[in-house]
Amino acid sequence: MKNKRLLMFYSDNCESCGLMASLVEKLEKSHNLKVDRLEAWHDQNNKKLLEKYAGLATVPFFYNERTGKKISGEADFDTLERWALE
Repeated sequence: MKNKRLLMFYSDNCESCGLMASLVEKLEKSHNLKVDRLEAWHDQNNKKLLEKYAGLATVPFFYNERTGKKISGEADFDTLERWALE
């Protein structure tokens, strides 16, 4: 796989996405890394990518292009950290 991004799919009006955004910021600061945030309800290209990785258009959804690991929905910080670093 040529891309090795950490992806967070979200929607602007998703309450769970807003809650996860603060954990993503903490993760980025704690480990000096970047999670690409892709709005998936209004951007059709991002929605297609979400469907490719998730099978369904559900947010928040996290995908690690390096490992193929996924998180669907809300997660705690430890789970998010393992997803990003393993």
